[in-house]
Amino acid sequence: MLSIIMNNLLALALLFSGAVYSQVKSINTKKVEYHQFKTFGKKKIRDGKVVVSGIRYSTSDQEYSDSGRRFKVPLAVFERARTLSQSVFRASPGDTGGHGTAFYVGGNLILTNQHVLSPKRTNTTKCKSFSIRLNSNQKSKTLYCKEVHYCNKNFDFCLIELKDHKRGYSITKETPLKLKKNSLYSPFMRTMVIGNPMGFGIHASTGIGTDLDNIYSPLMGRFRFYAPLFGGNSGGPIFNDQNDVIGIATAQSAELVSDKSYNVGLPMETVLNLLEVKLKNKPLILNQLNY
Repeated sequence: MLSIIMNNLLALALLFSGAVYSQVKSINTKKVEYHQFKTFGKKKIRDGKVVVSGIRYSTSDQEYSDSGRRFKVPLAVFERARTLSQSVFRASPGDTGGHGTAFYVGGNLILTNQHVLSPKRTNTTKCKSFSIRLNSNQKSKTLYCKEVHYCNKNFDFCLIELKDHKRGYSITKETPLKLKKNSLYSPFMRTMVIGNPMGFGIHASTGIGTDLDNIYSPLMGRFRFYAPLFGGNSGGPIFNDQNDVIGIATAQSAELVSDKSYNVGLPMETVLNLLEVKLKNKPLILNQLNY
């Protein structure tokens, strides 16, 4: 059953040198609210809204650029995204040259996709050269993996502990995101996704609607949402309007740009239920999670 389901999904691609992705994005034309926009950098306000920069995709040469089209988002949306982005980071497996996303959940702990830690899905226990890079306002320091406390290949997530920086900086200086164990899904629910699309740094986007599907739930425990994504968003948090993390961005539908497109999230309820069982012999680690 797992292989059938995964064949119907396109995993959020990591960015590897020499790889070419045509339309590695998922945009439901009816359910997008705000496309991907940068959350850091200078803030330009016009008519009570913030002028933001998105990601440009050229259909002719199939190339992406972070100097994309400019558009406006409400000041409140931008400020909310920037605040939440403080705890979302660029992630890299290191030796592969790829890019993904990770987010801070308490203690020295982060969550991400297992395919961000190990793009070939072979590593479930070793740090190797995995690292995260903090944001520009956090002096862009790099923090490296200390220990992989738990990975799940089927559900594609890992809980990783980080080392402190050699100059004394610790991720504990940041604010852990609030994890929502039980979440309701509806066609009217707004989601915000924050991540590292195409390795261009932290961006946010929003969409309308979430739903469980018989393909994913209850057997696979996944849900659909519609905030736009690009390759590199893998492992990023999915927020509700109360700034709770309700899931981890995991995959895209095979039909990438249409009114049938959707994205796939792993619910935090699934993540936390598994961690409570698998880490019962590590209560000091489990108790650090912010939920």
